[in-house]
Amino acid sequence: MMDLSNRPEKTVVHCLFGNVKDAPDGIAYMFKREGKWVKVTWKEAADIVLNVAYALYSLDIKKGNKVAIIAQTRFEWIMSDFGIMTIGAITVPVYPTLLPHNIEYIINHSDSIIVFAENREQVEKLYKIRDKLYSIKKVIVYDYEESMKEDKWLMQWEELLKIGEEEKNKNPELYKEWLDKITEEDIATIIYTSGTTGLPKGAMIMHRNIMSNARDVGNILEHEEGEVTIGYLPVSHAYERINVFGAVAQRLIYGVAESLDKVGENLRDIKPTLLPGVPRVYEKLYMRINQMIEESSPLKKKIFNWAKKVGERWVEYEERKKNPPLSLKIQYKIAEKLVFDKLKEAVGGRLKFGITAAAPLSPEIIKFFKSLGIPLFEGYGMTECMAPATMNTPNNYKIGTVGKPLPSVEIKIAEDGEILMRGPNVFAGYYKNGEETKKTIDEEGWLHSGDLGEVDEDGYLKITGRKKELIITAGGKNISPQEIENVFGRCKYISHIVPYGDQKKFLTAVISPNQEELENWAKEKELTYSSLKELTQMPEVIEFYNELVEKYNEYLPSYETIKYFILADHEFSIETGEITPTLKVKKNVVVSKYQDQLEALYPPD
Repeated sequence: MMDLSNRPEKTVVHCLFGNVKDAPDGIAYMFKREGKWVKVTWKEAADIVLNVAYALYSLDIKKGNKVAIIAQTRFEWIMSDFGIMTIGAITVPVYPTLLPHNIEYIINHSDSIIVFAENREQVEKLYKIRDKLYSIKKVIVYDYEESMKEDKWLMQWEELLKIGEEEKNKNPELYKEWLDKITEEDIATIIYTSGTTGLPKGAMIMHRNIMSNARDVGNILEHEEGEVTIGYLPVSHAYERINVFGAVAQRLIYGVAESLDKVGENLRDIKPTLLPGVPRVYEKLYMRINQMIEESSPLKKKIFNWAKKVGERWVEYEERKKNPPLSLKIQYKIAEKLVFDKLKEAVGGRLKFGITAAAPLSPEIIKFFKSLGIPLFEGYGMTECMAPATMNTPNNYKIGTVGKPLPSVEIKIAEDGEILMRGPNVFAGYYKNGEETKKTIDEEGWLHSGDLGEVDEDGYLKITGRKKELIITAGGKNISPQEIENVFGRCKYISHIVPYGDQKKFLTAVISPNQEELENWAKEKELTYSSLKELTQMPEVIEFYNELVEKYNEYLPSYETIKYFILADHEFSIETGEITPTLKVKKNVVVSKYQDQLEALYPPD
């Protein structure tokens, strides 16, 4: 195992150039171009990074300046990120699914000077807000089109690299001066995360935060140099970003998947040894396997069910840390040959383990994959601690928990049950938001997570609830209900909306009608009814609200849209118990009242 604790580098950028020195011809990245997989060595990757850095320098980017990236996970994203950090500048990731007004806020709030944009789709968004982007000098486009040549605001990615190479040839040692000035306490990136106010908060992540987690995770997961990981989650998110950084610090090969839809196919091509994921990915794999078995012959189905039971018994012994009897060992070996090895081929055949985080995963699925010989290590963290804070590992593993704290991290439970964490992975605070920073990090340096939990007698953390109001979907998306409430609050026919969908595949909601406006509409339509309750149940009204929901969904990113809803038969009020004296919605009361109806909106898996 590569002992990361002995690596002398102070930042992940220094690790990259350390890899060039120690293993220049080692494979660093794999990605697909024109239907073929391309392999890039550490030396080749560093050359591209330097070209980006020198080109940005020629565009007057200096240490501490901010540069935004709006793109899907791709090789160029990673090269841009390291190029930005090489000169001591700060990367500002922007989700490519965001709408123009969200992008405008993040770019302006962060004071970004340059934007890397993926393609025409993202450029068109920037065009809509161009006159409001007061600080943007240039937009670098990865998938550049000939028709873009007329606009000097846009620059081709290949042109940027060419400029960088020319500048590098003029002063090939200059980059060493940049690296010498970068410290562990410098801000490496500002990651914007949803806030309860509806406006995203910019979490300032230091180089120290990145290196702390990269070292801790690499050592406890016992990575070997040259192993392969795969990236398919949004690299704009802290979770996938630490996968990128960890691959550099641990000298792993990072395979870039083509897209989320092609992960299955790419897994078989890349053959990763470790798989970072979110619950929805493993749920889909599990369902796909079960569907495949259901469609197979009676004999194959019988063999699979037998093997599954053998695997379950095997996991029970492992959980109790007991040695299985000889008869079970023999049965498990047979089950491996007949079933498990073939199923493992579906994910490349070399997978040692998977990591799951962002939302809870069913113990049934965790046990199933463990029976295949692919343990899933569930972890817990947040953007403000650069993703992981606790994790199950090969040597410390308990299903139903999110593991023990990383070696550098302290965890404690506050009197009200909130999970607090402290360590070198805790962020520097929110950009331009000292008030929220003080609420999140106390005077003793404890990061207040907003989540509720408990630590068992063996030191494992278990999540028991969520103090904050963020909804975390099954796909790991963090959603602030405030943003949805603000959008639908513009509709005069809606009094209140309560979004629902924690750990679900999509969002639903309870909508409280504005009685006065709805009755005015009904009068215009010449509808006859005896009460508001009867009115809200009429097909014409339900269709009307369907149209309203579709209309206002257009102002939200796809993952924040309301797919189905329950229309309440009354307007929420203090008298009916859904509103506080200060006219705030008691969301827990609303959800409790409509829980069964909301759950009925989700089809069984």
